[in-house]
Amino acid sequence: MAGEFKKLVESCRKHNSGHIIENLAIEHASVLFENLIGVAADNKETPIRIVSGNLDNEFYENLTPNIKSYLNDESAHVELIVLQMRDGLEEHSFVRTIKENKNSRVFFGPADDSLFDQPHFIVVGRNRFRLETDHKKSKAVASFNNASVGAYLYDLFDKIVEEIYNI
Repeated sequence: MAGEFKKLVESCRKHNSGHIIENLAIEHASVLFENLIGVAADNKETPIRIVSGNLDNEFYENLTPNIKSYLNDESAHVELIVLQMRDGLEEHSFVRTIKENKNSRVFFGPADDSLFDQPHFIVVGRNRFRLETDHKKSKAVASFNNASVGAYLYDLFDKIVEEIYNI
């Protein structure tokens, strides 16, 4: 089953497909994140914008090499929002990798869970995304070519930053 999902994702990526991919497990999320970051690197698309609840240690630790590789390009940058701050988060390798890049930014929400119900997503440019539909079960939808949802998530990122900082 995991092999079939990976083939579907890679095909959608290769063909710049607008097909909506259903993500039903954390393993699926990893495949999607790796491919979304990969297509951003391949196409020099920027920025990558990520909104995470509390930055799951293992999941994002495994993605650190992908982000580091993407950020090797001078024009690349990542913007990350972590909705719920927690101890040690600023030392997380994923966060450090992003913060070390002069073009990238990291935003932290409050320590309470007041923002946790905001959508969790990754959006690459304005048309590639993965959007969680159920945080607890890692269920999500994704696409490699959906400008309407991608642009919505891109703009939503700015609204969440405004809410965090009361701008």
